[in-house]
Amino acid sequence: MKQLLIIAILLLPVSLLAQTEKGKWLFFSGTDLTAVFGTNTIKYDGNDITDMKTSSFELNPGVGYFIANNFALGVTTPLSFKKNGYNTFDVKESTYGASMLGRYYFGTSNFKPYVTAEAGYLASKSYSEMTG
Repeated sequence: MKQLLIIAILLLPVSLLAQTEKGKWLFFSGTDLTAVFGTNTIKYDGNDITDMKTSSFELNPGVGYFIANNFALGVTTPLSFKKNGYNTFDVKESTYGASMLGRYYFGTSNFKPYVTAEAGYLASKSYSEMTG
């Protein structure tokens, strides 16, 4: 139970603990780790064609600066990596980019919901590798 509580605290968004007054800095990150440990078999006309194993990782770190109370401007650098493994080849995809954002916090309590508007640039690269 203690380990579960520590993991839950570490996974809370940093922005929940941030001050929202003018002149303060905001550091945040989002992440997603997915791994399919099973095997998916594709069948066509009663025959097994291939098995597929999937894994992916996404990270979205960012930093912002409060230019006014409850309003921050910032930048993020989204990154993601995916791999689909088949019997004879792997398909890999990577995505990276940069974006600017504006984030506004509502309310006066310690818990403040927020809205974010974000625009930026993403580039994606996908390629296949023969494994056999």
